Amino acid sequence: MDVVALASPDVFIGVPRFYEKLHQGIVAKLEELPPLQRRAAQWAWQVGRDVGRVRLAGGKPQRWLGLKHRAADRWVLSRLRTSVMGRRLRFMITGSAPTPPPLLTEFYALGWPLLEAYGLSENVMPMAMNRIEDFRFGTVGKPFPGNELAIGPDDTILVRSACLARPAGDLAGTPVDAQGYYDTGDLGSIDADGFVRLSGRKSEVFKTSTGRRVSPYAAEAALRAVPGIDQAVLVGAGRKCVVALCATPAPVALSDRRALQQALSAAVEGVGVHERPQAIAMVPHAFTVEHGELTPNLKLRRAAIEQLHAEAIEAAYAGLGAVSGSAGRLLVVWPAE
Repeated sequence: MDVVALASPDVFIGVPRFYEKLHQGIVAKLEELPPLQRRAAQWAWQVGRDVGRVRLAGGKPQRWLGLKHRAADRWVLSRLRTSVMGRRLRFMITGSAPTPPPLLTEFYALGWPLLEAYGLSENVMPMAMNRIEDFRFGTVGKPFPGNELAIGPDDTILVRSACLARPAGDLAGTPVDAQGYYDTGDLGSIDADGFVRLSGRKSEVFKTSTGRRVSPYAAEAALRAVPGIDQAVLVGAGRKCVVALCATPAPVALSDRRALQQALSAAVEGVGVHERPQAIAMVPHAFTVEHGELTPNLKLRRAAIEQLHAEAIEAAYAGLGAVSGSAGRLLVVWPAE
């Protein structure tokens, strides 16, 4: 990031985790400003949020709000954007994993449209993308011409395309059906306006011992949004309830643990009851590619993470058994000193 502003890109592409860390870095830098500058930046960002809320709803800001936004953008937001990404950035693109909608609206408020896209290694042509003139946050946009997307059994996304890799010989037993559709393994839907919405990977949705299907994305996104949390992974296949692993860049000081526990508890309050972790096991270091916890493009290696941190997961479930009388209270299990 030290050289991005100097390079001044027109378009920037990254995975969602990069943008989460970028947002956290901007917030942290604003907190370091002198009080007057900090209040000015917070005011300008809030004006951007107010304008963004109106525009995303299809409306036009009222005159007084529009005037405030022009002033906020000219004197504060444009300078902030330039200091981080240079003068030329038109929009940013993200993909490979779901992006939390609040993050999309926060960057939009700063003046940076963050557009989600969708593609597969098996299909050379990108499958769908939000366009700068036609986007909807929370979706991966509309399909590109040349791709036919459909929703199959169990809400699976299917694609048929001239750019799709095709197996040789008999199609039986391959991911491509007789009609030429490829099963992406992704779950989602297509709305009436043609926007594609992803809800997870079939391989990452698991069932608890009670038969509940759990998609980990909402809870993980909520936990990652807590300052000080680098990554979060929801586990619980075959268990009565789910727990989470939360990785921090460094061990958390004893004096900071209570505040972090309260923030984590508040973060998951809005998550569905069956996807809400009952306990969190803290991991005192960030997940890394070198340790086998992340892929080279920063996706979670879930099976490897569960194996590497099996002891912490078991400690979380054991802790739940020990405090079974305190229902509704989030248990946080800290690593042994």
